[in-house]
Amino acid sequence: MVLGLKTGLGLGRGLGTLLLAIVAAAPLFASAAVTIEPTTWNVIGLDSNKPATAQPAPQVFPPDRYPIGAEVCNTSGADLTGHKAVFVWDESPATNYIHLWDSTVNWNDTDANGDAIAANDVEGANELAVPTVANGACADVYFWVQIEQVAAAYDYTRDFHIELWDDSATPNDTATNGTLVHETANSGSTVGTDEARELFVEYLVSQNRNAILGFSVDGVAVAPGGGVAVKPGDTIELVIDGKTATQGY
Repeated sequence: MVLGLKTGLGLGRGLGTLLLAIVAAAPLFASAAVTIEPTTWNVIGLDSNKPATAQPAPQVFPPDRYPIGAEVCNTSGADLTGHKAVFVWDESPATNYIHLWDSTVNWNDTDANGDAIAANDVEGANELAVPTVANGACADVYFWVQIEQVAAAYDYTRDFHIELWDDSATPNDTATNGTLVHETANSGSTVGTDEARELFVEYLVSQNRNAILGFSVDGVAVAPGGGVAVKPGDTIELVIDGKTATQGY
């Protein structure tokens, strides 16, 4: 497009009109007043040598269960009440190695007849109430997932996202979600980021091959549990000495 503009006063008016036209035509994007964003990594895993290994005492859970969290933030100008978070699997493959876990049913549990119990990926088990969130504050929610402790689960991925719903009109009704407010990134999202997010099952190295040998500040060693006094404007050098296996782990 070619624009013919006059010099002097005419040029100023022409540019002013052009800038106003551009501003008027540009879409206005406002940040959401209530958001939900992930707070945990998407990498989970099993023991690299023995996937069925039980967690040693005094740990409670075997290394097959992981918290998947999201943070709800409120800048709406009022307290946020009556909302819930809903965990959604974006794919349901026939062969699946990651399930929701609610401490009552494990992936390999059986009923009285010896038949496998369905995984906890059903309506109701994937919902958590969001506590009241004051204006300007945030609150976290955590779901649990469980990996089947089999070798085939290594490198397995499963897409998911977490939704935030205004459930004030129908509280405690798992069959009715209410109004979708925001959601974490997922492919095709219209109220969040249009980007797929997945859980990935990694090989977790179980051997004790890594260690922290020492920590120093400005050349002075700091004992385990010790502290360092600093104040705004100070410049210090922190050095951490460590080791790992020669094989490159």
